[in-house]
Amino acid sequence: MRTSPLRVAAALFSAAVLTFAGAATAVAAPAAQAPTGLSAAGEFNTANPALIDPSETGTLHITKYSGAPVGGYDNGLPKSVTGVTPLPGVTYEIYPVTGVDLLTNAGWKTAANYYDNITLAEANLGDMAGTCTTTATGTCDLTDLPLGLYYVKEVSAPAGYTMAAPFLVTLPMTNPAGPDRDLATTTDNNTTWMYDVYVYPKNQQDTITKTVEDKGTVTTDPTTTNASDHVIDYTLETTVTDGTAPLGMYVIYDDLDPSLTFTGVSLKINTTTLVRCTAVNTPAGCDYTVYTASDWGVNATAWDGTAVTGGPVVTIVLSDAGLTRIRE
Repeated sequence: MRTSPLRVAAALFSAAVLTFAGAATAVAAPAAQAPTGLSAAGEFNTANPALIDPSETGTLHITKYSGAPVGGYDNGLPKSVTGVTPLPGVTYEIYPVTGVDLLTNAGWKTAANYYDNITLAEANLGDMAGTCTTTATGTCDLTDLPLGLYYVKEVSAPAGYTMAAPFLVTLPMTNPAGPDRDLATTTDNNTTWMYDVYVYPKNQQDTITKTVEDKGTVTTDPTTTNASDHVIDYTLETTVTDGTAPLGMYVIYDDLDPSLTFTGVSLKINTTTLVRCTAVNTPAGCDYTVYTASDWGVNATAWDGTAVTGGPVVTIVLSDAGLTRIRE
């Protein structure tokens, strides 16, 4: 899983020697992501739909853990997640996508179209077929499901984690390892069907760190015009949930110490410097807007580039263009 560091460097100065105090928090809206490793094209028509047993039901085994993906590509079979941190208390709901008959080739073609357009699938859902919540081991099962195409939606996540995106899964799936029902031992790849499917949808923990550089009395620093000013630079670095679909919003807050004067900000994604929105280029051609307020609960105003005394609450809001840059 890729995480994009989002770095914020700001210059602050005051007429006195400063000590930095204050808290920083970051808020990321849940991001829509691609389905978790279950490839539509790779699963369709590699086995004969006529060989699906219509008397069978399906079981979806969900495993939730924190950290980078392990065990390679998700193909519906169980994989080892030894050493990872399980995520309990994550709740899922599962809905059938209507009008998909997996006993026919036409039904698999319809399912493939839905994989390419999950929004269309969301418009054709039946009643909820089940719900489960992960246990202390990070696992939960959705059992006795009629065969078909399903939309799986995460409806809760632990504090500090973004929810994984909804995804589609077929029950059954072609067995990539052989003809046995679950854990196959032969090499008859993708020619038979399995009715127990294992998925590993990912959650990422949102983090933010702050580092402070006390530059001392620096008379040549471009951010200060007063030789007696004492300059402090600080950097906030946050992670951004991996994915390909747009984020809803991304906001960074920092409540500065009252002894500080806010003088500027530079925002980067990895090594790319973003463009601050001003009255000249808003809303096109810019990536973020900076707002300042005298305190929490007080209306903020767009920062005009001049120094703000009294340790304001600084808020940085990414524009649509900035959110797109995160996904690049």
